[in-house]
Amino acid sequence: MREIKFRVWDEEREEMLPYDDFQVSIDEHGKLCFFTWDEDDSEGATGRELTKTMQFTGLKDKNGKEIYEGDIVKQQITFDSSPEYSNYTVVYWQNQFLIRTLYPELHIEVIGNIYENHELLKEEK
Repeated sequence: MREIKFRVWDEEREEMLPYDDFQVSIDEHGKLCFFTWDEDDSEGATGRELTKTMQFTGLKDKNGKEIYEGDIVKQQITFDSSPEYSNYTVVYWQNQFLIRTLYPELHIEVIGNIYENHELLKEEK
């Protein structure tokens, strides 16, 4: 069975929270809600909802790193002995995780994610 887990981008702190650094609850409509607690000296802890969630795909890259929705992966393609590299984003679409690439059988490597490394998606000159 595939392991189901998430990580969350904390926009306020500008950091990625791994699956054990936030809490999950289910609202009255059956929707998963992710939140964290901020320490406040005057009134104790304050709950804050986190909305940028990424699910683990169940796959790992060529280095054994877990691949999450929102990750940016690099793929090497060799034509006539000349390696070329392309970056792709992992997305969840129609109940499946996709990496838009012409050569899915080639090894891929996670090099960042859409929140911390958005510059990787810019076209190289």
